[in-house]
Amino acid sequence: MDLVLLGNVCTCFLIFFKNISVERLFGEGVTREDLNQYAIGETLDRISEYGPTKLFMDIILHVMNRLPISCQLLHADTTSVSVHGDYESEEEGAIDITFGVPKNGRWDLKQFVLSLIVNQQGIPFFMNTHSGNAPDKITIMEVIKSLKSSLTHENKVYYVADNSFYTEDNIKKMGKTFWISRVTATITEAKDLLTANLNLKTLKSDDRYSFYQTFVDYGEVKQKWVLLLSHKMKEKKEKTLKKNFDKEIEKARKSLKKLKGHDLFCEEDA
Repeated sequence: MDLVLLGNVCTCFLIFFKNISVERLFGEGVTREDLNQYAIGETLDRISEYGPTKLFMDIILHVMNRLPISCQLLHADTTSVSVHGDYESEEEGAIDITFGVPKNGRWDLKQFVLSLIVNQQGIPFFMNTHSGNAPDKITIMEVIKSLKSSLTHENKVYYVADNSFYTEDNIKKMGKTFWISRVTATITEAKDLLTANLNLKTLKSDDRYSFYQTFVDYGEVKQKWVLLLSHKMKEKKEKTLKKNFDKEIEKARKSLKKLKGHDLFCEEDA
């Protein structure tokens, strides 16, 4: 049952728990009648006061202390959620549901941003909502910083994020924390590397790829850059380039043939 589709969510909890063993889920002595709209409403109020994100983190850390959940690789990302309606509320402390950069292409709709950090098994470690016009480069850093302040793990942790994370300011803020990201191709050093004549080596674990690695100092942080070449992708791009080139050649031939059909008597006619 999708409670979101129903008119009043709180009044539907009795129906939702109809075929669920509530004692096994919530503890001995808890009945379905206890989970009424009043109990649910008070619970939601308390969650709002405590902070949904903080509660989520507390639950995750509680589970981590009891189960062998790996957190060596933590993947951080954001997505935009489009909504219908005006959303003109100016409630204090609330996020701003407004127009931003939609990842689903719906420029006509307002949105909010959802950030999430998961481990290598896809288990969520952190989640938060942000205003619809919040830039990814700031949002990504905010969620990583929030998780870092709560996570106390003995093992080495790598934070993985896309190129929206890769800015000089963010790299400096990471300090000695380990991270993996995609370098923005607009950076001068990256442009030079992409156009250089490099001696690439075949990847031993997968001969479909070749790589080149080097060390750079960007954002006052020494780091390893790895350039990866996919031979299949290169072959595909070369075929596409040849196809487009042949189209342009054919187009030029037709234009020349058409031009030959006209008599030109002087330079101005040409």
